Parts: sequence; structure tokens; C-alpha cells
Amino acid sequence: MKLYKFLFLEIILALILIYGCGSDSTKEALSGGQYLPDKTTRSELERSTEIRTFTGDSLWEYIDGGAEVYHLYKFTDVATADYKNGNVELVADIYHFDGTENAFGLYSMLRPSGAEIVKLGVEGFISPASVNFVKGEYLIRLTGLEDSNESDLALINFAEELNEKIPGLTERPQQFGSFPSENMVSGADKYYAEQFMGQKFLNEVFSRDISSDADTVTLFLSSDVSGGKFLQWSNYTEQIKRSKGRPDPNPFDDTLCLVLEDSYYGDIIFGLKSGHLAGMINFTENRMEYLSDWVNSIK
Repeated sequence: MKLYKFLFLEIILALILIYGCGSDSTKEALSGGQYLPDKTTRSELERSTEIRTFTGDSLWEYIDGGAEVYHLYKFTDVATADYKNGNVELVADIYHFDGTENAFGLYSMLRPSGAEIVKLGVEGFISPASVNFVKGEYLIRLTGLEDSNESDLALINFAEELNEKIPGLTERPQQFGSFPSENMVSGADKYYAEQFMGQKFLNEVFSRDISSDADTVTLFLSSDVSGGKFLQWSNYTEQIKRSKGRPDPNPFDDTLCLVLEDSYYGDIIFGLKSGHLAGMINFTENRMEYLSDWVNSIK
């Protein structure tokens, strides 16, 4: 009996060690700290601090007051370190998210309108004294302590080096494949984890801006198999007395479509199609053919 108990305890201990090691390896693989070098090869920047890692709720210790939006996009952890070379000093942050759509979504919220877009990972942008880009499940943010030509060169060189090292997809999340690519506005694709157009019930919404003549329209798409989002938006539209009724012809499923009059965004048409909530912001009747072609392509 004692021998059986001893063998049983050994088996349990072995299982704990196996799963424990597997868990640590997974965490290490997810963290971006493994991609932060001691020294860069292009700008000869040297890491001047230890790599610090903040996970889950501890993010507020690093970016106090700004962590909420990161958690909306299922933030996992961030690895950060300082680098220096002569007069150039910068901070490198590698954020990891649960899913490529969340990494891209947070990036799209940080990207300012009219930003200078660069080809890094899926997409990147340059702003004064910083370079930001997204690749796979990672968001990389490099920030210089001074805005100078020397610092800018070091930032872009470091960004290119990290882009080569960090693994991950370089295509947008697959949901963007449902949008037309012709006449798309560069640097405008977005993913809203919550509150698209300020509505609490409109979560997990993808959008793309399309140039139309001298104007711009926004197409949006979100999974809505139950029709709950459409129903809530329809009820809201009727309550505020801004409904303009259903268009004719109607490209959506059955009669599940409404046009909402909005003084800020322009008319908004939305409806259900193949288990998706879809629509157009800044809708006009002469855009119905374009809208219909797109809606009918949704599967």
C-alpha cells in the first residue's frame, strides 16, 4: 500500500512539473521581452535598463490613467526597456493582445487621422518622436525622448529591426476581407471593441472608409447572428424619432433594414445580411447601387 501511495505521489508531482513548465514556456513565448535585444544592429543602441514586464491589471502601474482602453482590446502583457546611444534615448514597448483583431483594433484607436503611414508589419505610422506599428498579435511602440533627425533615424531603424524579428501575420484581420479594396482610404481601417458610434450595444465592429467622388463614406460590419444589435439599433432609431424608413430597393435580408437621420454623420443605413449587421455612414440614394453590390457580396 505504501508503495502505491509513493508511486501515485510521484506521478502527481511529475504532472505538476510538466504542466508548470509548459505554462511558463507559454507565457515566455507570448511576452514580447524575448524580442528586445541587448544592442541593436543598425543604430547601435544599447539597452540601458532591465526588461520590465507588466501583465493583466498591473498595466496601470506603467500607464496610469490610460490602461482601460488596452483592456477593452484584451491586453495580455507588455515588455518595455530603455535604449541609448550618445544623445539618442528612446523607450521600446511591445504589447501583446489576445487575437490579431485586438492588436490591430488598439493600434487603429491610437492612429491619428491623417497620420503618415509606413509599411511595417500590417501597418504603421510615424508621428513626432515616435514610430508605432502592428504585427500579428503585437503592437510595437517606440518613443524618443527628443524630436530630432538623429532620434527619428534611430527610431525607424529600430522599428525595421523589430519588424524582422517579431513573428506574426502581416495582413489585416480576415474580417476586413469582406470590404471592397478599391478606393479605400489609406490608414483608416478600424476595429471597435465597444461603442461604435457611441452606442454601447454596437461592439466588435469593423469599418473601412471609401473615397466616393469628392466625399467619403464609411462601411461597417459586425457579426449579429441573433439580430440583437440590429433590434436594439432599430428601437433606438424609433425612440429618438430619426427613422427615415426602409429604402426601396432593399439589399438586406427580408425587410430588416432602416435609414437613420443623423445631423453629424449624415444618413446611416443599417441592416442584417447573412448573420451580419452591415451598413454605410453618409448614405445617399445615389449610393444604393454601390451599397447593394457590397451587401450582396457578404457571406
